[in-house]
Amino acid sequence: MSITNSDKKDKIELSSNKPRKIFCGMVSNMIKHVFLIFRTYLDLFIDLVYGYFWEGKRQPIPALEKRHAMLAECAVALAAKIRNKELKSEDLVRACIERIQQVNPIINAVTDERYEDALQEAREVDKLIESGLPDDYFQKKPFLGIPFTAKESHAVQGMLHTLGVVSRRHVRAHKDAECVRLVKEAGAILVAVTNVPEINKWMESRNFVFGQTNNPHHTGRTPGGSSGGEAALHACITAPISLCSDIGGSTRMPAFFCGLYALNPTSGYTSLKGSALRTGKEKSMASIGFISRHCSDLIPLTKLVVIADKAKELNLDRPVHVKKLRYFYVETAQDLRVSPISADLRAAMNRYLIDFILLLVTFFTCPIRNIRTFAMTRPTTPISYQY
Repeated sequence: MSITNSDKKDKIELSSNKPRKIFCGMVSNMIKHVFLIFRTYLDLFIDLVYGYFWEGKRQPIPALEKRHAMLAECAVALAAKIRNKELKSEDLVRACIERIQQVNPIINAVTDERYEDALQEAREVDKLIESGLPDDYFQKKPFLGIPFTAKESHAVQGMLHTLGVVSRRHVRAHKDAECVRLVKEAGAILVAVTNVPEINKWMESRNFVFGQTNNPHHTGRTPGGSSGGEAALHACITAPISLCSDIGGSTRMPAFFCGLYALNPTSGYTSLKGSALRTGKEKSMASIGFISRHCSDLIPLTKLVVIADKAKELNLDRPVHVKKLRYFYVETAQDLRVSPISADLRAAMNRYLIDFILLLVTFFTCPIRNIRTFAMTRPTTPISYQY
């Protein structure tokens, strides 16, 4: 096959472009490394300046008093105690309210409350149980007498529904959001609503109506958003049930920031009616979910808010075997636009991976419910979360 003049010309151009490409690659790598060095020192400078300012604002969270010890139990166990007359709903709700009043001046999570109404509802629950109730009643109301809180973007009849917007600072909801209605229908008692960023659109829970919510593990740090008020309050061991919502991490990130568990169901399986001014007819990636100190609570709670005719599709009761799980993690985002993952966070993740491998060995042939039991018994405190 003969070589044409055109082929010769292409080869000459390729050979002449090679040094140029090498040079451009070297310059590109040099710029990248210079930027990485600059970004590293910029992050250190920011940490130093802001650390100096916020470290002085750190306040300790009061330890859980003995009379409030019941609040550390999971919602499922507390509901069983109330059903079996081992615990009065009024005592549980009162303990929850007292604990909230104790910690809220420090973390600034609650935006509106209904303490007296909640206590009255708890007394009525106790009277009902004392009078004798059939088993099917408890099946319809699995969380009868359990106090809960909800993020303020969920409408709650008669309570503030500002979404952190100054022009809505006096607006109150006329009707419960569908998710709130369903949790109440399960017998739970709402005691308070909590802080969010303006219209849920930020990763911190701060607005010009209620101010900044603080992380109980370090009150100079953020609890995340948009469910930051819920996560901060729940990390202090207050209400056993925490009703949230999520579209891009609004349930999961605050849980992560505050050392808690969270579950975000697949979008389209929960009703958004009454949440963040939605009608429930919009197409949205958002979902209703929960934050909890106990992994064992998440599936029973999720069942409350899943749309009835779609519940089976989520397979919430299907056993999941640990040996079949696949998990993925990254140690760096490899993105020049964001700060690198801190060394402390990477070390914590690696320690967790070691724990997880040990868990695989211990529960190799057992369903995931054993993981939930194991996780539920791991020690956690409101002020010193460690991996």
